Amino acid sequence: MPTKYKARPQIPTENFSNSRWRAKREVIMKRDDWRCQSLGEHAGDLNVHHRNYTTSEPWNELDENLICLCEKHHQAEHDQLGSAAQDVAEALKHSNWMVKHRKLLARCIDEKIFSPEELLAFVEKRLDVGS
Repeated sequence: MPTKYKARPQIPTENFSNSRWRAKREVIMKRDDWRCQSLGEHAGDLNVHHRNYTTSEPWNELDENLICLCEKHHQAEHDQLGSAAQDVAEALKHSNWMVKHRKLLARCIDEKIFSPEELLAFVEKRLDVGS
């Protein structure tokens, strides 16, 4: 039976007011030296961006899923994610991959057989990117 994608956990707004989140946020801010980790001109307050949502309790999020971004880059990241996801979906729809292959790829990511980062590293190695 094919595995369905799990929706990203919804984080109740009040969880971002929780003292445990504020403490976690400070840890990430200190780790990133209280600076936006994106390149270019910065604007707005510093935010802690979730690269991945794995829990509805943001204080339990893995540190590597969190990064400091200014408001400008935080919004751009969200905008680009939506655009990139649409591009990938369109590419797969128009590819020669059969539906079963698409479902297998989704299952591999969903069941954490490999991460999107591992897939990217594999593709970059095959394309000899960065050499």
